[in-house]
Amino acid sequence: AFNALLKTLEEPPASVKFILATTEPHRLPETILSRCQRFDFRRISLKEIVQRLSDICVREGLKISQGALIAVAREADGSMRDAQSLLEQVLSCFGTEQQSELDETQLQEILGLAERRMLFDISESVIANDGKRCLELVAQAAEQGRDLTRLSKDLLEHFRNLMVARLCGQKNPKKLAEEERAELLDLPDQEVIALGSQAADVSIDTLLDYFDLMAAGEE
Repeated sequence: AFNALLKTLEEPPASVKFILATTEPHRLPETILSRCQRFDFRRISLKEIVQRLSDICVREGLKISQGALIAVAREADGSMRDAQSLLEQVLSCFGTEQQSELDETQLQEILGLAERRMLFDISESVIANDGKRCLELVAQAAEQGRDLTRLSKDLLEHFRNLMVARLCGQKNPKKLAEEERAELLDLPDQEVIALGSQAADVSIDTLLDYFDLMAAGEE
C-alpha cells in the first residue's frame, strides 16, 4: 500500500492535493515523509480555550462566569472544537436573554460534570484515612445522579495532579513556578495552589500508591 501511495505522490495530478493524517507518523516510511510537509498538532492550552470562549460569549451576549468557562475548557480536554460544541449546548439551554450570570454550578448541572469541590473533598478524606467520609461522599454523588464512572476518571486525574504538584513544589509546595504550571498542570492558578496545599504534607510514595489504586479502580 505504501509503495502504491509513493508512486501517486511522485506523480501527482496537478489539480489534487493529498492530506495524510495519522497519530503514528513513526510508522510511515521515510520515502513518504520526505515528500510531505509535516505539521504536528498539539492540545490547545486551557488558558487559550477560555480566552476564545470568552470572546464568543461577548459576541453572542451570553453572561457566563470565568469559573464556568474554565469548566467547559477543562471538559474539552485540549480540543477547541469540543469546547465550542459544549458552549453551544449551554447557549441552547439558556439562550442570550438570561438576566443573571451563568455560574460554574449551573453549568455542571447542564453538562453533568463532577464538581471540583467534591474531588478535593474525597482526596482530603483519603489522605486523612477517613473511610466513612469517603463512602458518604460517593453515596452523595450517586444520590445526585452523578456518573460514577466519570467521577472515577476525574479522581484519577485529580490524584495525578496532586502527585505532580507535590513533585514540582518540593521547595515551596504552595507556589509552583509559572513554567512548571504551563508544562505539567494546565489548570487555573487558584486550583494549582489548592493542589499544592493539599499535597504538601503527603509523601510522594503515598501519592503514587493512591494514584496506582485509582488507576486500577478506573480500569
